[in-house]
Amino acid sequence: MLMKKEAKNYNQKLSAKRAEVIKQLLVDRGINASQLSFEGKGEDKTVNANSSNARQLARRVTFELK
Repeated sequence: MLMKKEAKNYNQKLSAKRAEVIKQLLVDRGINASQLSFEGKGEDKTVNANSSNARQLARRVTFELK
């Protein structure tokens, strides 16, 4: 069970890093950082697990400008 928890923590960190990279890319391209928010969802907000490409779809970044 510990391994699953470690994997979940790793995936959460990876998700947060992915979101931070996209945020920085947008800031580097001139978007004001105060207009952006980001959050790594990790395994907490998964895509339809029944989808044949669910793992690939789960590696996504969504954002909105405020």
